[in-house]
Amino acid sequence: MGVLNAMTDTKKRVEPLSTKAKGWKGVVVESLNHENNERDGPVLRAMGLRPAARVRVCRVGEPTIVEVVGGAGETCRCGCRIGLCRELADKVLVCES
Repeated sequence: MGVLNAMTDTKKRVEPLSTKAKGWKGVVVESLNHENNERDGPVLRAMGLRPAARVRVCRVGEPTIVEVVGGAGETCRCGCRIGLCRELADKVLVCES
């Protein structure tokens, strides 16, 4: 199943990134909820946490550390680690790939 199909599959459970265990891999569905999108959403997307980005949880807690391992398709070859406070990790919605 492709990344975009995983995002639209109604059987996939969408949950906050903060609920995932160390080593979990999946896909970002939404970078932030719309009420706070104006302030933090553009920054998270610029760092690679945008819809269809593939991620892996490296550390759970404060901060939660995630590795961005790729984007939609294979055009994005980014690979970076991002530390997120709990408040932001709660707002990044993900599902299994």
